[in-house]
Amino acid sequence: MNALKTILTIILITFSATNEISGEKTKKNIYSDTLRKNDTISGIDISFYQKNIQWYKLPNEICFVVIKATEGSKIKDSKFKENWDSAGKYGFFRGAYHFYRPYVTPYVQFRNFISVVKLKKGDLPPVVDAEIHSKYTLKLQNDLKIFLSLLERYYKVKPIIYCNAPFYRKHFYHSYFDDYHFWIADYRGKSLDSTMKMWDFWQYTCWGNVNGIKGYVDKNYYRWGYDSLKNICLK
Repeated sequence: MNALKTILTIILITFSATNEISGEKTKKNIYSDTLRKNDTISGIDISFYQKNIQWYKLPNEICFVVIKATEGSKIKDSKFKENWDSAGKYGFFRGAYHFYRPYVTPYVQFRNFISVVKLKKGDLPPVVDAEIHSKYTLKLQNDLKIFLSLLERYYKVKPIIYCNAPFYRKHFYHSYFDDYHFWIADYRGKSLDSTMKMWDFWQYTCWGNVNGIKGYVDKNYYRWGYDSLKNICLK
């Protein structure tokens, strides 16, 4: 068993290193026109999975932190308040996200989110994490539009939509959603091309390592620079 554990550990380390190298390679070689070093802004997204973060150790290049708040109708992230308060204390642009469940009514999910998330001036818009497929595409689109509209009316700012590239092409490649900011998860960078109408944030790896966090964390870029990021925050 110990030998097998050692072999599995070596495989995992090799795999994670490969992903990190792939992520760094993607950073340097994909879309050099939009991901220039001086323009892009780095950030992470976190939840209770990252456990006890040592915020004072986080590297200076991290500019924004997006934090899981809620999921579906009732789930509330156990680390949200601690993470939210710490992100504010240490001066990060901070945002909160809801993990959207397509078979739960948007009104119930909206009530869950606003019961936890109190945004103020300087915070990022609310983020909707939409990654669970539904065989009823039109209903999913309509319900998401309702949820997004509820958030926009409540917080007075247009929400950000997070999804992966295949989900975007199936559900969001529609003028229905053209005026939203999109945050795309694509770990090889191959889908950030002409098939994507627009994207603003890029989650380029889920195997990131940063000081202050034990284990892996999602790493992201905002493509338009510091002033633009500041401009989309709540006024």
